[in-house]
Amino acid sequence: MMKPIEFALIACALGRVSAFRHPGESQFIANERTNLDDCRQRFFQYFYASDPFGISGLPARLYEFAHMGAIGWSQPNGTVDWRCGGSLIWDNFVLTAAHCAIDYRNVPPDVVRFGDLNIFTEEGDEYAQQIGIAKFVRHPGHRFSSHYHDIALIRLERNVTINETVLPACLWTDMEVRFKRMDAIGWGKVGFSGEQSPELLKMGLSPISNEECGKVFNKETNRRLRTGLQEHHICASDEKADTCEGDSGGPLQVKLMHNMRETPFIVGVTSFGLPCSPENPGVYTRVASYVDWIVDTMQNHGAVVDDQTFNTTICALRHAPLREYYDGIVTERNGTTATIDVFQKHLTDVDELPSFIAKLDHENCYGVIVDEETVLTTADCAEYKGKRIRRIVLPEQIDISTTHVHPRYTKASSDNNIAILKLERLLDFSSDASAVCIWHGTELPNDAFKTVGFGRSDLNTEHFYEGLNPITKYRTSKVTAQDKTNCKISAEHLPFLKRGLTTEHICVGNDFFLVPEVCNLAVGGPLYRPIYESNFRHNFAYGLAQFGRDCGYGEHMIATRLSSHVEWLKSVLLPKQRKVDSDSLIFSDPDLHDGDRCYIEAEQKGRCVPLAKCTDSFQSFFVQSNVKFCSTTSVICCPLDIIESNEQRDLKSD
Repeated sequence: MMKPIEFALIACALGRVSAFRHPGESQFIANERTNLDDCRQRFFQYFYASDPFGISGLPARLYEFAHMGAIGWSQPNGTVDWRCGGSLIWDNFVLTAAHCAIDYRNVPPDVVRFGDLNIFTEEGDEYAQQIGIAKFVRHPGHRFSSHYHDIALIRLERNVTINETVLPACLWTDMEVRFKRMDAIGWGKVGFSGEQSPELLKMGLSPISNEECGKVFNKETNRRLRTGLQEHHICASDEKADTCEGDSGGPLQVKLMHNMRETPFIVGVTSFGLPCSPENPGVYTRVASYVDWIVDTMQNHGAVVDDQTFNTTICALRHAPLREYYDGIVTERNGTTATIDVFQKHLTDVDELPSFIAKLDHENCYGVIVDEETVLTTADCAEYKGKRIRRIVLPEQIDISTTHVHPRYTKASSDNNIAILKLERLLDFSSDASAVCIWHGTELPNDAFKTVGFGRSDLNTEHFYEGLNPITKYRTSKVTAQDKTNCKISAEHLPFLKRGLTTEHICVGNDFFLVPEVCNLAVGGPLYRPIYESNFRHNFAYGLAQFGRDCGYGEHMIATRLSSHVEWLKSVLLPKQRKVDSDSLIFSDPDLHDGDRCYIEAEQKGRCVPLAKCTDSFQSFFVQSNVKFCSTTSVICCPLDIIESNEQRDLKSD
């Protein structure tokens, strides 16, 4: 039997964290900083007290696939032979496969049934709508002798009654298919040559390249593919699936979140394939290739539509109040009702940026305030079109006096992507600005964080009304830390990770996708979360946002880990650090002693040893490497590979 894959959406909330105690609010703090870890004491008066807990193929269920229709052939005995599936995309139009135009007797279908999960029993019939077919329109390029242009539209005899159980889907109009998993829906056969499922089923599939798919389906193995697979084909399979057979004409789809709800988008139409297995993918007609034809055909058959009808945001908002809530905020589903917890939502609109975030003077670049005259941002944002950024514009407009880009940063690289901006005058911390603390630890204290983005106000509101004028709003986003295995990077951003993911990077995000324009990442802004101590909240910055489409939803975002660059930050920000030149730095860490573990760079491990045991240290120093002493200049943080090499050399000499 088929074992469809069940998907769960991750809902994360920032709650209380067990943390170290506040070391004392009343201790004297010198005007000149000598330690970057004095944030909580130095800016204590600007923190505020708050609530210490904070706010922050299965059988389908009713409402889940309200666009799904069963296409049938009425029989002389009064029964209906349900042989194909289709997707309601307008109140009287259904999208399906062209080869569903006739059955084996050369007879066309005559009826479509919606809102019924079980098409062979009377269960749930009170929600069903069964409507006759007025016209079946095949794509003009389709031939029954081939697998090309296998797409069609059905015009119904009358409009459906739109409600939560019968509701049109949207079309994915972008040729790029970013989604790692999609659902195939239908009442197909269960098991090889098995019985047709009486229940509507869903099965998760992963797209594969047409090149890989062509090894199975090509002109040699399939006479209906005379020129092989084309751009208008999509291949998908599931390596975990047992054999199954889906509904011809049914959707390959994805659900995108907005307004705390989910809208289904049809990516493909089920065309052909072998019984499902890891070796046998299914082939689907790519909807994006036919949007113009769909609109023209609907217009020619009486529908009042235009080239904006299936615009992603317009379509998503069209029936938003009737859509299901997304799993992240649902605490319980009981039949036709759902209990939600709005405090679990991932995206929250804010009227202003958090007070520790600075807006830079060019598009979509931000920074994090670490003291009255210092802003951290990404190196990408420090320069724009070859020119250094000149000022911050929020929370105040202040010119930048000095820009320090990490000396090892190279353009179009995710490595060492960090910069320091020194302001010409001090920020007013008694007004709208405040500082964030830098997390020094190499380990993250939790896997739940926040980032900042911005997006259309109408795509995140909980209240719907006609004529809502969309404006751009800032919004905070809850994201979850991902490890190397789970981190999903878009093809667009992979070239920036020249060495892959390293300890210098933090990967965060959520596995479900958003409707485009719901959230755009504030590049250079912080990856942050609060830590509560004695009823006071201290915001800690863990990273700087580098990239991540849609704020890291579906495909994750990458941030520069601040703890990897603490030594470089100290060399620039603390006045008593010795600096030899712009690229060759020397550090002294009083907390490290002989035998302690240490790090020379973000991912270069070392151990504190007497200087004599690390013979290559000064040679490295003079070729512009970083050197760290442990407490005194007689004990040095030596790379482990040098220590091991010296020990092996000593053994040989013995």
